[in-house]
Amino acid sequence: MLTNNPTPVKHIRTAAPYGARARSRVLAAVTTVGVLAGTLLAQSSAYAAERDDRSTRATSKSVHAADDCAKSSGFALVVDLYLKDAAAARAYDRLVARTVPKIQANEPNTLVYTENQPVGGGIDRVQYELYRDETAFTFHSNASYVQEYVAEREKYIVGYKVTKYCLVGGFDRGSSDTRPN
Repeated sequence: MLTNNPTPVKHIRTAAPYGARARSRVLAAVTTVGVLAGTLLAQSSAYAAERDDRSTRATSKSVHAADDCAKSSGFALVVDLYLKDAAAARAYDRLVARTVPKIQANEPNTLVYTENQPVGGGIDRVQYELYRDETAFTFHSNASYVQEYVAEREKYIVGYKVTKYCLVGGFDRGSSDTRPN
């Protein structure tokens, strides 16, 4: 019997021209769909529980990470952007081309700001942003051209994911132009 269905599967009837064999096939198909739906629901619930568990562990660790980040001299974001389609990707790339020069000209504490796409093409984009500190990120976020970018970006994306990082080591060789030759 399917859950959330007041009619038990065994009561499904077929139209008059069909016999017991057809009813048997319909019953088997409905039962299979019910089993698959139940399996997917169970897997979904298990995934949600695992995700919640990881989130709880990450939250408890983030208190110590926040202390470490406060001592850091760098603050970074990785933003995964999921674009609607190829036309949206082209329009989004034009938006980025208009916005990046404003960031470069007005934000000396934005150390790196790059827009990336998958090797071999693809419509999704990944931004990598590195700021001297969290104050630089706040300045960036409050800039009118960034707020205009964020508002227009909504027309082109179906979603996004932001991950924040603090600098713990490494180096930057530096470059005035991050575009490939």
